[in-house]
Amino acid sequence: MALDSDGEYRAIEVEASMDSKEIAESRINSKLSELIKSGEFREELYSDDDTSTEKSSLIITDINDEVKRYLKKHPEKLHDLTPRRFEELVASILEDMGLDVQLTQATRDGGTDIIAEFKNAITSFLILVECKKYSPENKVGVGIIREVAGVHSFKQPSKSIIVTTSTFTKPAKDAASILKEQIDLKDYFNLKEWLNKY
Repeated sequence: MALDSDGEYRAIEVEASMDSKEIAESRINSKLSELIKSGEFREELYSDDDTSTEKSSLIITDINDEVKRYLKKHPEKLHDLTPRRFEELVASILEDMGLDVQLTQATRDGGTDIIAEFKNAITSFLILVECKKYSPENKVGVGIIREVAGVHSFKQPSKSIIVTTSTFTKPAKDAASILKEQIDLKDYFNLKEWLNKY
């Protein structure tokens, strides 16, 4: 648990679906022992103290609704996620939107981080998602659009989506507009809209 901005304590590490109360108690005791040995203690989930010169990092062990609610209130913290946690966040949001999602391996994946499928009784649509966890000043360029367009042409999904914590350069937007039937761009502001529902 850690102290949030509203004075409430929120979970920062969560496990669910334990087989028994004994296993849960054992895991809690084990975690407490680890914390005691490491000497790690975090009173606050975040800090508003801007006098610190060291960049704060966000430690997230699992993407859940509590994390999404936190990011809704502090969307700038999206930039503190690791690239893999960002992929997991996007996958979780898409799953909440009703898509079946599968994360690809956390290695060089050739333009696809998430394979998503929308299914209903009539049909299904395959969507490939590429995630780019960039800093705000590092915009996604046209090269990424070309890379995703190549993968799209090869794998033939219904749609390819590029999601970033940053924004897109004008040449990237221009290239995507030519391919608007195949490729959608979702930036930091779209992510904020997605998080607003939590």
